[in-house]
Amino acid sequence: MIGDAISAVGSLGWIDTTLVTGLAAVTAAALSIRAVKDQIKASDSAVQRQIEHGVLVEKNRRDAKRAAARATLPIYLSVICDYAETNGRSLYGLVRQCIDWTLPRNVSLPEFPEIPFEAATALRELVELSDVSERVFLGSLLGEMQVQSSRLRGLTRDRSSGTVVQHNLESYLADSVEIYARASELFDFGRDPNAKIPDGLSENAIGTGLHVMGVWDDEISTRVRRQIVRSSAHKRGQQ
Repeated sequence: MIGDAISAVGSLGWIDTTLVTGLAAVTAAALSIRAVKDQIKASDSAVQRQIEHGVLVEKNRRDAKRAAARATLPIYLSVICDYAETNGRSLYGLVRQCIDWTLPRNVSLPEFPEIPFEAATALRELVELSDVSERVFLGSLLGEMQVQSSRLRGLTRDRSSGTVVQHNLESYLADSVEIYARASELFDFGRDPNAKIPDGLSENAIGTGLHVMGVWDDEISTRVRRQIVRSSAHKRGQQ
């Protein structure tokens, strides 16, 4: 088409052939640039669609993993509660045997259970799949389990090399009660898709933990409860 136009215009004697050829070249270049721009635009749109599809696939994969982790959560929470109760009952028994705020040398330490590895792993995976607002409570439970495990190993070392004081035993007991309370607060979250993770520990959850572990002594119960409330407030302040 452009060639026909050149031939037609070139037949006019008063128009310079070089000028006509130049105009035709400019027109062809402009059309080429437009075609390239259209191709780039189409390519960009295709790339954007691929990106959006990839984001959607990843979101669906993450949502599916989160739903599965949340559905199995009550199973692991039961294991964690059993772990906390066993430790709590043993620690309370030691506290009750203290004389003048120390544990007598002739009192043997019980064998404390190892931290439930599968439950801790499942909890860690849920933390990774959780929203930022949920991670503090979940992370606090996992962290408390790790802290208590370390402290109980230290208790065995302290027993062999020195004196075990009642204050430390009550702190370890508070760890157990807090672990139990935090785990029990999460059962609704695992069972009900519409449930939310609580902002902090309720008095009822703490009281249930003390009751399950048989902590009936009012003075000991009050001190333990005070430690847990202080610890929970500190964790909320980190949110």
